Amino acid sequence: MTLKEIKFLSDIRLFYPEYLLAHSDKMNKILHFIGASITTILLLFSIVFQVFWLILFAVVIGYTLPAIGHRHYQKNESFRISRPIFCVLCATKMYIELLTGKIRFSVTEIE
Repeated sequence: MTLKEIKFLSDIRLFYPEYLLAHSDKMNKILHFIGASITTILLLFSIVFQVFWLILFAVVIGYTLPAIGHRHYQKNESFRISRPIFCVLCATKMYIELLTGKIRFSVTEIE
């Protein structure tokens, strides 16, 4: 692993607590989780059944539900514009942690 890769991973680890704080509202997390779940299912369905127009719908759902969560519940802006790669990686980590129960929808625990 190069120094650049190590720094990148370190930066993500440092950014994740900030990401969780920006997603501390229960309804915001629920909308992110639902959006990510629907997006994943639609992407898999579109690939397996070769219904590729569903990819567009998956992207719209994947952005719309979290945007509603940030704007109407969390009352903040998403990191998607300022830190898109970190945002996608941290969103994936948060999704997996919500799915496995490592973090809860109601409370944000920061390590």
